[in-house]
Amino acid sequence: MLGPYIEKKIVFGILIGILSGLAGVGFYYMVSLVARIVGYAMVSSYEGWTPDLSIYALNASNRVIILIVLPVAALISGLIVYRFAPEAEGPGVDPTIEAYHHMRKLHLHLPVVKAVASSIMIGSGGSGGLQGPGLQIGGGIGHSIATILKLGLRYKRILMVAGMAGTLSAVFHSPIGAALFAVEVLYRRDIEVEGIVSSLISSITAYAVSTHIMGYTWLLPRLVYNLVELFAPAMIMNYIALAFLSAVFAWLYIQSFHTVKKLVSKAGISGIKRAAIPAAMVIPVAIIGYYVPYILGSGTGMLSQILVMTRNNNLDINMLGLGTAASLLLLVLLKILATSLSMGSGGSGGLFAPAVFIGGTLGLFYGIIMGSPTTGIPPYFFAYIGIASFFGAATNTPFATSFMVAEMSRDYYVLLPALISSLISNEIIRYDTLYRSQPVRRPPTILVTPKELLSLIDKNVLSNIKVWELTIRDKIVLDKNADLGKIREEIIRKYGETIIPIIVGDEFYGVIDLRRQAIKQDMPRIDYQACIIDALELMSRERIDYLVVTKGSKVIGVLTLCEIIRLLSSLIYEYQLRGFSRSRNA
Repeated sequence: MLGPYIEKKIVFGILIGILSGLAGVGFYYMVSLVARIVGYAMVSSYEGWTPDLSIYALNASNRVIILIVLPVAALISGLIVYRFAPEAEGPGVDPTIEAYHHMRKLHLHLPVVKAVASSIMIGSGGSGGLQGPGLQIGGGIGHSIATILKLGLRYKRILMVAGMAGTLSAVFHSPIGAALFAVEVLYRRDIEVEGIVSSLISSITAYAVSTHIMGYTWLLPRLVYNLVELFAPAMIMNYIALAFLSAVFAWLYIQSFHTVKKLVSKAGISGIKRAAIPAAMVIPVAIIGYYVPYILGSGTGMLSQILVMTRNNNLDINMLGLGTAASLLLLVLLKILATSLSMGSGGSGGLFAPAVFIGGTLGLFYGIIMGSPTTGIPPYFFAYIGIASFFGAATNTPFATSFMVAEMSRDYYVLLPALISSLISNEIIRYDTLYRSQPVRRPPTILVTPKELLSLIDKNVLSNIKVWELTIRDKIVLDKNADLGKIREEIIRKYGETIIPIIVGDEFYGVIDLRRQAIKQDMPRIDYQACIIDALELMSRERIDYLVVTKGSKVIGVLTLCEIIRLLSSLIYEYQLRGFSRSRNA
């Protein structure tokens, strides 16, 4: 029999998957609608539906309209964000990671504001993608559902991860990769293992929802190559060489984006004037896009067309008379610049889709000049490896990105080459990342004692945090005639929490400590409205690492030292880097 924690993960995973899947599909069509309207204004001959404005622009006879539309759209998007949800500014991944680790609030209206602002920005040609907004929309849905249902901190985090995975899966049709990305992107060198079950269930559910509405579509064309040669020594060497090339450009992508972001921050512009910054910064993007429409919009649809043309031997990109290979490298540099200006300035969008274009184009460049001549494998094969190694390094998500590439291309044989290249490029980049909110690793269960934590952290940081904000609200409720001795082993086997209060009838009986497989009674209690400082001082006096939380005479859950440390993990890492020395036996 499944324990209630697994059952909750399944039920919540399905619920969040349905909601986030619908949100992802709706967001996709919102961006596509804006792009289609702008494409119509440009008198484009392309009649399909795509969220990638570059495809409309490439087939347009009146591209000059983009010089007006893009800055105006960026201004409208910025004003919407400023007025309704300032946390929706810029790519959505960093704020979502911060909310996950540091209990930042994601307001109920955030998903709607993010979807509208990003649709206007990306659909009008801003160089950004659907992934960042999708993660923030999905995380906001999970956070909102947890808030409405008054779930504890543990399930708030789990539902956020499930929502992130669901929306990403619906947008990119990559159920396994999306689920892995949601748990891998939260850290630089670790994954959030607790969220894997719900994120997988949510991601698969959202995929089912999106394919039912949108049909079975894939972002990248199918590969054709000789499978026997895939792991030949020459190919392995090319995977490694492409990893080094990808790491160089991933570093450039990271530095370019954060340089623009830092310059905007140092300008010190605030209030409504800040909403106009993206509009000013995308003017160069509009000018470049007028001459080089490939760099407009998300870029994924355009990359797919480039790969199809390469496979059919009719690729015709020759800018400034440089030839195909050099033109592809120029596109990489221009797309990095366009994305940094569009998103680093605070424009609402994401960094994944542009990275797919950059990594794919870079891989195709490598395939033309080195990969194909030395192996005989078609050059466009290396574009798929380039996507994984480039974005995997830029975000410290090599496993998730490799799975996403395999799923987006419907070819799991690509997975192992993608992993080889992305793991190496990720090791080269190591701790640098597009998402600076990522902690290095999950904090261990036992990191410091309450006494050390009090001496370590400025009390002003903790004085405004109440006990109820970190309370784990799960409880075991048993019939008053239950024989605890007989069901003790079953409780230990079924329940997934480390510390769980036991309620027998209407009375608090004690706490089961699964670390020591023991039931303890007469545990210290603390009121839910007390501050964290009081809780730490009580833990320090009693030499324990958890407290029973009460509301009046009613037990509502437990507060653990581990949850306090998780909230303050970034500070803990900072002190560790300063050489803080501690003893676990203190």
